[in-house]
Amino acid sequence: QIRQGLAMDLGFDSDGEPAFVVDAGYDITWPRLLLVLRKLGFDVKDYDKSNGLLFVKYNGPDDSWWTNIWSSDKDKLQLDTKDYRLKVASVGDKTSVTMLDEESKPFEVNKLTDLYPTFSRTMSADDLDI
Repeated sequence: QIRQGLAMDLGFDSDGEPAFVVDAGYDITWPRLLLVLRKLGFDVKDYDKSNGLLFVKYNGPDDSWWTNIWSSDKDKLQLDTKDYRLKVASVGDKTSVTMLDEESKPFEVNKLTDLYPTFSRTMSADDLDI
């Protein structure tokens, strides 16, 4: 089930902050999110699943010539290469994923909206490979 694509929308977490809302429960979303992050160029530095926190570093996409043949600019995130945090939480039968900067401030709506297409496309891909 984790390897199957999951639908995702823009919405809000339980604190009213802008978030990605994944159409799956927490126990399915958590491992799927780890795959998605790796695919998008993030390194997971640390995590606390019981509290729903991920500490990541964005390294940018793999810029090898082979990868560039198969990817396009739409697959690249407009994000600085630095540390971020993600807050993952259950919202009913769905799961919210709130992107935070290194000081735990939630991303603005427009920044999250810019990231959404790439995150959504990757989250919804079947048989995601690393």
